[in-house]
Amino acid sequence: GHETTTAQINNTLLHWLEQREQWETLCANPALIPQALDESLRYDPSVCTWRRLARKTISVNGVEIPEGSNLLLMLNSANRDDELFPEPDVIDIHRENGKDHLAFGYGIHYCVGAPLARLEMGILLEQLTQRMPNLRLVPDQTIEYVPNISFRGAIRLDVEW
Repeated sequence: GHETTTAQINNTLLHWLEQREQWETLCANPALIPQALDESLRYDPSVCTWRRLARKTISVNGVEIPEGSNLLLMLNSANRDDELFPEPDVIDIHRENGKDHLAFGYGIHYCVGAPLARLEMGILLEQLTQRMPNLRLVPDQTIEYVPNISFRGAIRLDVEW
């Protein structure tokens, strides 16, 4: 869980610092941190795909998936479903249903480390918003991502204050 949480922190900081108005709102109202974390997890989760094996033949939206099929579930796509999340490509600190994301999985496949990841990310955001409200991205940096199909995280994120 360390690598995924670290990557999620990078993804979260990148997007909140890019959206300066949203970052300032978060600094002014730390009570929004849990909601902001859910929105970050919805918008750009560090685990963006997951593999599954079809245990039985099933039809999904008219497409038959035979038993034994290897599946690659696109969690990022589900988290951008415009029927569930209006304006899904916009980060909205006030999104009321941001917690409905699939960043930690669902049901029996829900991540056992999710509470710890939330705690770690929440503490970090609380500290940064209180101690470094002027935190900003170093200008003109190129964000490179780990070359991995199921994991998304910036290799490096330079900030200054």
